[in-house]
Amino acid sequence: MNPERASALIWRLRTHIEYLPRKRMETSPKWKQLIPYIVVTKGHQVFVTRRLPKGGESRLHGKISVGIGGHINDGDKKLHANPIWGGMWRELGEELCLPGCKQIRPVPIGVVNHDQDPVGKVHIGLVFHAPVNNDAVIHVKETDQLQGKFVSWRELPIEEMEIWTRMLYSRYPCFLQ
Repeated sequence: MNPERASALIWRLRTHIEYLPRKRMETSPKWKQLIPYIVVTKGHQVFVTRRLPKGGESRLHGKISVGIGGHINDGDKKLHANPIWGGMWRELGEELCLPGCKQIRPVPIGVVNHDQDPVGKVHIGLVFHAPVNNDAVIHVKETDQLQGKFVSWRELPIEEMEIWTRMLYSRYPCFLQ
């Protein structure tokens, strides 16, 4: 999906968002929860996180992820006319410390979706690409929940990746250049 199509999809989805109790949605494939999923890159490197046992989604503990993100909240519509963008900005600010990133401009690039496991059955990722300047120093804020660092895509151990990261690894070869 190109950025224009992804952006148009995200704009259309904003009118179909319904806020329901998360506990109810986490166990029923009747609903797909929209997850802004931001891939931060610096040159030929990607910022990866490893989910620690104190992190919120126990089904993903120990997995490597290239996406920063999480659930859209009802309050995200106060941050942006489109709550998906509001959620994306909120999640970036909650999870990462971005000193030296004078201008970070995420671009929507596509969607990751699968129904192969309990997490995938109730979530869909709206993928954003956020390149940062080469001198940017970034680290995770929630150090009790995440470890994070920049690495080359080629250094990532495929067997430790969460499914969405594997999908991006194979679907977007532009990240590998």
